[in-house]
Amino acid sequence: MDIKYINKPSQELLNQYCAKIEYFLSMLGVKLKITLFDMPGIMDSSTNNLLVSKEALWLNDFIVTTPLGEFKLRHKPRLGIEEAINDHEIWSDAWAIQNEIYNRREFNLPTPNIDDSDDPYWNLWKKIPQ
Repeated sequence: MDIKYINKPSQELLNQYCAKIEYFLSMLGVKLKITLFDMPGIMDSSTNNLLVSKEALWLNDFIVTTPLGEFKLRHKPRLGIEEAINDHEIWSDAWAIQNEIYNRREFNLPTPNIDDSDDPYWNLWKKIPQ
């Protein structure tokens, strides 16, 4: 069975990924830094005791900086990054990061106003890749 994310992501690939996340979350002033493990851990996924996939865990910390403060993501949106990653996958990761920002108690952000298209929360939806 092949191991997904077996190759360590290059710094250039990480920079491109972070830049796209920052673009998608620009209205929130997000900056992202990702640290890597020196050696990957291998994660096995099984269903009913049947091995479904193996993935190398390279990505250690997702460090998010906003005007409200800096924190490490509690829930990483992914285990690794490959050259084949597309903008839809990155947008989905940006959505997960945005949700964690809005759910952090210390930031005390208001619930997004569905009637206010200028609310920074909704800017991400204006950037859905085509």
